Amino acid sequence: MSPDKSNAIEKALRILSAFLPDNRESGTVEISQKLGFHKATVSRILQTLTGEGYLRQNPETRKFALGETVVRLGNAAINSSRKGRLAMARPYLEALRDRSGQTVTMEVLIGDHVMLAYAVAGARPVHVAGSEGSFLPWNVAAGLRAMLAFSTESTVCRFLSQPVVKLSPRAITTPEQYLADLEATRKRGYSAERGEINIGITALGAPVYGASNQPECAVVLVGPDYDIEKSETEYVTMLKDTASRMSRELFFDESAVGF
Repeated sequence: MSPDKSNAIEKALRILSAFLPDNRESGTVEISQKLGFHKATVSRILQTLTGEGYLRQNPETRKFALGETVVRLGNAAINSSRKGRLAMARPYLEALRDRSGQTVTMEVLIGDHVMLAYAVAGARPVHVAGSEGSFLPWNVAAGLRAMLAFSTESTVCRFLSQPVVKLSPRAITTPEQYLADLEATRKRGYSAERGEINIGITALGAPVYGASNQPECAVVLVGPDYDIEKSETEYVTMLKDTASRMSRELFFDESAVGF
């Protein structure tokens, strides 16, 4: 590729990026001043990008904004990422297992249900509710709790109206208890299910966000109470770091929610 063509492509990409993050309409002069490009150069590239659908021009203001082609590219990237979510997540989950020595799972929102999508056993395997691909009891799922704590009120209400399962005497079984625990989860930044499925076993959960800036799945670290209590701060740091890395893979905009 010649230097001139390479330079033109770089300028076109910088012009497209100038519409981030909110796609505010901008005119030729404004973009020229913002990027330091000659007005004639900007005008020529804007017309080319508009002709290919990467930009659209408002016929009244004559200003430009990102176009349909950019939307289709973004949707293709997001859809591809969602379909490959497990393939993307597996190395992160296994790395967390290796660092912590504990069992690690991933829970995924599927409509009004939460599914155990993946589980990798730690050095001392513990029993987890369900098997890969099965739906979990919503009221004791640590991952779902982490997701709902940072989800919309309507999403939370969809689960609160469902029947509960009491797997141990410690299980949360009333809406009031559950909402109080969600508030505690928000304050901590992670969920903690302590003996609600199996006495003596603690599960810590952290939400994984997607491009919609809403939780789409959660990473859960599961281990014996005595292990978790001894090193909970370290485990939480590892857990949240893993969730953050996975969120970036799913095109989460951390600045949008102060992540």
